[in-house]
Amino acid sequence: MNNLKVSDQYVIRKVSGETIAVPLVRNTNHESSLYVLNQTAAIILQSIQDGDEVGKLGSRLEKSFEELPLEEELQGDIDQCILDLKEIGIIIQ
Repeated sequence: MNNLKVSDQYVIRKVSGETIAVPLVRNTNHESSLYVLNQTAAIILQSIQDGDEVGKLGSRLEKSFEELPLEEELQGDIDQCILDLKEIGIIIQ
């Protein structure tokens, strides 16, 4: 994940226990003016900011959740979350 980073077009903040991504420039491709990230997306985003390797994401998520899906399903969920964050433009390569 070393080649992924948080876009400088977003400000990431924690507000009342929620992780929020606020675009600095209004993007006409997306209706929302801010994004409230679920816990999984917030952990993945923090991992990207910390420069963690892709292989460390599973163990980082394990520390935050009591029950996790099977390893193959978990990796699929991680991959999908990364794709979603890329599509929105919160993370870039």
